[in-house]
Amino acid sequence: DWIFYSGNNSLGYYQGTNHLSQKELEDYTAMLQRLQTLCDAHGIKLAFIILPNREQMYAEHMPSVVVENTYKRTEAFVDYIKENTKQLRQV
Repeated sequence: DWIFYSGNNSLGYYQGTNHLSQKELEDYTAMLQRLQTLCDAHGIKLAFIILPNREQMYAEHMPSVVVENTYKRTEAFVDYIKENTKQLRQV
């Protein structure tokens, strides 16, 4: 009775197999740093939020597949930001 769009690699998110590449981590972090610099220059407080995806929220409705990695790409991205930036601040 549940349908998940499969064109965005839903199973990869659920199984933890679709982590960002090093280049993607660097590019996304650089983009956030540029945005932070722009906001700072205009006295704007930057806040960004990463929302959980349906695959994690409704895991009980996912197909019976093996979860290969419980350390998901979102956690890895947040950890990368924390470890590699001083400019971005965590609230």
